[in-house]
Amino acid sequence: MKILLAITTGRSSFKDTLDLLVQNFSTFGHFESNSIGVAINYDCSFLGLRDEDFDYNKRLSKKFSEKIYIGQKHTLKYIEFMKRMGVDEDIAVILSQSSGYSNKKNLVYLEAYKRGYDIVLFWDDDEYPYACIIDDENISWVQTDILGAHLLAYKKYSADVFLPRP
Repeated sequence: MKILLAITTGRSSFKDTLDLLVQNFSTFGHFESNSIGVAINYDCSFLGLRDEDFDYNKRLSKKFSEKIYIGQKHTLKYIEFMKRMGVDEDIAVILSQSSGYSNKKNLVYLEAYKRGYDIVLFWDDDEYPYACIIDDENISWVQTDILGAHLLAYKKYSADVFLPRP
């Protein structure tokens, strides 16, 4: 299966969360049984950061099949692409608002569509692939198979956003 992990962030600390996800996907064998790419969907204006603060190429795991960056400076290429596909310019501008990383989720879907991904898994930069288990006296953090749970639900319930291909 071809899966795009889209991490949505306004913080440069997203790198730590992404490292945890790489460890988690490795632990549960997902890199071996799937082709997994990563889209770093970021907004510099959230904390006044620069594009360079989101550059993860030096640390980014080689286990990802490809790396995609989507920030404010990238939105014009999406507007132009949509216009070439027949989308009205005003609509293309609305669909690719340059500020707010959640606004750019449309662009993540567009990238996933263009590159032939089967599934997009959105992940926030402050989520971790652990569950907090509390018993009578202790708290423990247990690593959970996040991607496996999503894939199971995908297969069991046919959860999908259908995008017809031209």
